[in-house]
Amino acid sequence: VPFAHMWSPAFVPKPPDWGPEVDVVGNFFATNLADVSYAPAPDLAAFLAAGAPPILITFGSMKFDNAAEICAMVYEVAADTGVQ
Repeated sequence: VPFAHMWSPAFVPKPPDWGPEVDVVGNFFATNLADVSYAPAPDLAAFLAAGAPPILITFGSMKFDNAAEICAMVYEVAADTGVQ
């Protein structure tokens, strides 16, 4: 399965043992946001307008034996701090 890591190879080069199906492709930047036309779906737009900007919590590809417990903790902290 091909896989692309999106960070600069100047920062962390591709290790020689990763093989041809894995690559470090660099960062992605929008060069001219005026050329980007995007309108979120109405339900997403309503969610974004309903409060402070949301935060994203991600664990990447990490696997947890207690995923339900970890998610419950994240939801609790979000509720306690009032973030979306």
